[in-house]
Amino acid sequence: MSDLNELLGVDATTNKRPGLSSRTASLLASLDRPKLGSSGGMSSGRRGRVDVEEEVEQVEEVVPSRKTKAPRRTATKATSTDKEAKAREREVIKAQREREKQLEKERKQKAKEEKAREKQLAADLAEVNKLKVDKKESTPEMIIDLARDFEGTSVGNQTVEFMKPLKVEQTFFDSEIPNVVKWRRKVTAKYNDTLGHWEPCALHIREEDHVLVLVTAQKFVDMVIDTSSNTNDLDHHVHRLKSTYANCTPIYLIEGLTAWMRKKNNSRNRAYQAEVRRQYSQTQTQDQPTTTTSRRKKTTTASKPEAAPPVSDDTIEDALLSLQVTHSCLIHHTNAPPESAEWIKNFTEHLSTVPYRRERMEGNDSAFCMDGGQVKPGENKSDTFIKMLQEVNRVTASMAYGIATQYPSAIDLVRGMRRHGPAMLEDVKKSANRNGALTDSRIGPAASKRLYKVFMGLDPSATDI
Repeated sequence: MSDLNELLGVDATTNKRPGLSSRTASLLASLDRPKLGSSGGMSSGRRGRVDVEEEVEQVEEVVPSRKTKAPRRTATKATSTDKEAKAREREVIKAQREREKQLEKERKQKAKEEKAREKQLAADLAEVNKLKVDKKESTPEMIIDLARDFEGTSVGNQTVEFMKPLKVEQTFFDSEIPNVVKWRRKVTAKYNDTLGHWEPCALHIREEDHVLVLVTAQKFVDMVIDTSSNTNDLDHHVHRLKSTYANCTPIYLIEGLTAWMRKKNNSRNRAYQAEVRRQYSQTQTQDQPTTTTSRRKKTTTASKPEAAPPVSDDTIEDALLSLQVTHSCLIHHTNAPPESAEWIKNFTEHLSTVPYRRERMEGNDSAFCMDGGQVKPGENKSDTFIKMLQEVNRVTASMAYGIATQYPSAIDLVRGMRRHGPAMLEDVKKSANRNGALTDSRIGPAASKRLYKVFMGLDPSATDI
């Protein structure tokens, strides 16, 4: 540095400009000195000034580099801890973001699972609230239990085969009473009376409140005519069945009773005819020669009447009536084992729909069955009015079409009755067909008064229609 000051002729102690190094200040001071001398001196001074300016530029280039290097070393030392702090801060922020992402992911997963559960619950509710009055939907819920007596029999084998296409489980069990059939149900839903719909529940098995017993015709007759003090009569059989299967409605499936009674009636008729022939033969024998006696005896012997039936039809009918009225039993008749097996299947299908039918009837607040197809609906307003008229007792289709020709709606009919009274429809012609062609016959006063009472009567308990 001192050599450079001597070369430039600058006083090292002169530094009137703060913020600059002594060398830079000396160079700037030399430029401010007055320029004296000749032109040659001027040219040499000018060259010296150019050289000095170049050196000053070089010095300025060197000085900033030195100024930046010294602070850079201190800044590096000073910011190393800052970098570590920033790195730790970035790590903390990154970890926080990872935790937030994980929490958000878990929240979305929970929301997705909750949505899936709600969707599944809605699907389950829709499934259990499906209209199961159709036996195809409800029959797979049933489990049929056959008494061990059915095993290997025609009825038992056919019943087992009937259950397979219906997807009904079947088992055999030991029963004190022979030929008993009972049912169980696989319950997967329960009815919520407050909300008015079915809700899914855990699978469990529930006993059904019906029990069926298969009785052959001969056994039924034996129980009816048994008047001894033993326990084989019909009343004891019913009490035993009800005590064994409490809170169950008995169903008596009687096989072959109709054929048995028909056979006994035929036997009674044949016996009567044989008795008449025998008496007639005896009368004819007394008037004929003795030569033909032997032949007539042979004929009489061949026409010997059959034994009279041990029980009358009235006794059988009384026993059946006692089962229904006194013991509140259900009775159904079959003719052969295949039909008995088929009706066991039919009872299984029907009982599977009973809970759903009951809830639907209670929900509709109706005391009658609401199955579709029981009442034929009208195609349009006029057809519905005609079918409504036909529901009145003794009002035929021809009468209804004739009335609808003059009074197309119930409002027109009521207005006419208010003006003309009960005899308004007496002279209305009956219709020959749906096209409105009329006949010569009229409805008459009786039907006119009956319809007037139906549409204009105010007594809800009236029965004289």
